[in-house]
Amino acid sequence: ALTKALDYCGASIYMWQLSSEENWLKERENNPMASFYPEGELVIMAKDANFNNKDMRLCWKFDVYAHEPMSRAFYYIDAHTGELIFKNDRICTGVANGTAQTMYSGTRAITTDSTAVNNFRLRDATRGGGVETYDMNNGTSYGSAVDFTDTDNNWTTTTNDDHAANDAHWGAANTYDYYFNVLSRNSYDEAGSTIESYVHRGVDYNNAFWNGSVMTYGDGDGSTFTPLTALDVVGHEITHGVTEFSSNLIYSYESGALNESFSDIFGAAIEFYALGVANGDWIVGEDMTPSGTGIRNMMDPNIKSDPDTYLGAFWHTSSSDNGGVHTNSGVQNYWFYLLVEGGSGTNDNNDTFNITGLGVGPAAQIAYRNNNVYLTSSSQYADARSGAIQAAIDLYGPCSPEVEATTNAWYAVGVGNAYVPTVVADFESDITSACSPPYTINFSNNSSNAGTFVWDFGDGNTSTLSQPSHTYTTFGNFDVKLISDGGVCGTDSIEKVAYISIDSLNPCIALVGDPVQTGCSGVVYDPGGPGANYDDNLNLVTTISPLNAATVTLTFNSFDIEPGSGSSCNWDYVEIFDGPTTSDPSFGRFCNTTGSPGTIISTGPSLTILFYSDVAVTHAGFDATWSCTLNNAPPVSDFVASVTQSCDGVIEFTNNSVGIVDSVHWDFGDGYTSTDYNPTHTYQTSGDYSVELFVENVNGSNTNLKSNYISISRPPAPIVPDMSNCGQGAVTLSAGASTVNWYDAIVDGNLLSTGSSYVTPLLNTTTNYYAEEMYPATINTVGPLDNSFGGGAYFSNNQSLIFNSYKQST
Repeated sequence: ALTKALDYCGASIYMWQLSSEENWLKERENNPMASFYPEGELVIMAKDANFNNKDMRLCWKFDVYAHEPMSRAFYYIDAHTGELIFKNDRICTGVANGTAQTMYSGTRAITTDSTAVNNFRLRDATRGGGVETYDMNNGTSYGSAVDFTDTDNNWTTTTNDDHAANDAHWGAANTYDYYFNVLSRNSYDEAGSTIESYVHRGVDYNNAFWNGSVMTYGDGDGSTFTPLTALDVVGHEITHGVTEFSSNLIYSYESGALNESFSDIFGAAIEFYALGVANGDWIVGEDMTPSGTGIRNMMDPNIKSDPDTYLGAFWHTSSSDNGGVHTNSGVQNYWFYLLVEGGSGTNDNNDTFNITGLGVGPAAQIAYRNNNVYLTSSSQYADARSGAIQAAIDLYGPCSPEVEATTNAWYAVGVGNAYVPTVVADFESDITSACSPPYTINFSNNSSNAGTFVWDFGDGNTSTLSQPSHTYTTFGNFDVKLISDGGVCGTDSIEKVAYISIDSLNPCIALVGDPVQTGCSGVVYDPGGPGANYDDNLNLVTTISPLNAATVTLTFNSFDIEPGSGSSCNWDYVEIFDGPTTSDPSFGRFCNTTGSPGTIISTGPSLTILFYSDVAVTHAGFDATWSCTLNNAPPVSDFVASVTQSCDGVIEFTNNSVGIVDSVHWDFGDGYTSTDYNPTHTYQTSGDYSVELFVENVNGSNTNLKSNYISISRPPAPIVPDMSNCGQGAVTLSAGASTVNWYDAIVDGNLLSTGSSYVTPLLNTTTNYYAEEMYPATINTVGPLDNSFGGGAYFSNNQSLIFNSYKQST
């Protein structure tokens, strides 16, 4: 029972495990036998201490005092089942308001809790599910982390840089307040989850990160960074949690750059919120860098060799840093700066701009709504522009100054066109043709200054979604029309004639994961399609199996798959199989470690592509074209039987014909035929039989005749004389054999009886019965009778005999 109680408590250290605590108790109680070790007491306790429900249990009661994390409670464990019946906390905490000397932001008011008059912890229960800050003591184990504590709630110690924890705690509280008070969001997940911060991670550790559930801060090495708990960095890391529970932007290439940028944006917004606009700045992490220059500059990204223009100077193009997520974030960072502060100039595209700033409040509302409502995991910079403009329309109306500034700020960083004060309808699609229905087209709405939309897809279907997808279910060429309504801004429409073509003459277009492709030519993309990275956690397959093909050629035009560790492709990869399934021979696994597969040619009429991605990091993927060589020859008939001699007459035939076979016809030589590809046939009488297989395709036919191929030697049937009876009655049938089975049908009949005779039920009509004599198999013994032969030998390894079995044996 005590083990159960400790399991429910789950502490890492208990008071009785510390000699100093045990000695303190002995002195305090003047009892050399005193101990914190729990002693069990049998008691009666109601389930959940609810004495009204009369669910009384016999329990062991234990006083469990934990040191880390600190707690003390009476645990009531069911004496029969081990179930926790009730936990009665003995340490009562209270909210306490304290002051803290931070490392970077001076003296600040903080909220803690109190477990005793002189014991305070960095735990704040007033915000959502709580704000809690823990000490990893320069280790790497979260389970070994302990509370920061203080005796008077005036947190002034600077020993071991512990005042950096005050920055983390105060910064997390301000981050919660900003999201809750300004953006109406309850914690990072909008569900009030506890915000946990872990400080002093590792030794000289130059990083801070969100790990999917908590924030973690290293102390830095003193030269590159000091403790990484600066206010804007705290806001940055918690915003990674916000993004994970909002757009969930994939941390790779453009989507990853947007992810990083949103953290920079709201790190700056939280700094302005907590310190006041006059005391905030546009440098990321300036407090924790000894030089004061920070790690990024949102006002002038080029200072840190980050781009301020999409695809412009300093744009990161390699796969390092997950495709440049910390570098290419500079584009949206500068967009946000211009949206807040305004500015004029000429970008790397030689486009001039002049923007009137909105201030931090409206700009942050637009950025937050974009991240929380419009962007998805694979969104790119073009999506960020359209989402931000739509967010501005939602919040401030079409043709508003906010929409104008949002649009022009994107134009200033090289994404999209400048603002025009009228509605402009426009749309596009990455894919506009397919070889067969059904086929789904994703439409991108590029309209300006419109809030509502009506789509006509040209096949009788419509939509009012902003960014719709539509599935065409018939062949044809389809006009697509979009009406964009901007209210006071006006209305505009655009129609693209024969924009979508679903025609068997078109090259087929497929994504890995689509059904079997039967066209002779086409393009296949990774699951992300032609315009986006592939997603995480994929395991998808597509088979290319053109009709009447002899071989399939697959040529990779572009290829970008996350490299594996070492020389292997063990994270993300493409694997190609020589056949219609993943059980067929593999051409290999490919990623950026191995390089592009190049051109692959199948040995038969099918290739299968498997795409796998792990839990993190995605790349642009691939596109490949396929073509087929048609089989212009008739098939060549060939077959084999499971056995050619049989006593039971059951023969299994396997069609081994070469080439494309559209239809087959078997003649078994006994008057029976079949059109099954691989039939099983039962011969009823003994004899020698010739078997013929006819095969055919669109190019011709072929016949294979094997004369006297099957020899059947069925044993003689038992002789049973016909019997008759005058009027209704039972009849006794007798066979000239002893081991006889009696049936009511010649094939698939019911076994009625076993023996040399059978008495029928009462009969009043002519009825047929069938007798089958059973012949026991002859036991054949092979090999010598004993081991008195040969010279003998000793073998130190395993020995075996190999037999060819031509029939199933029992």
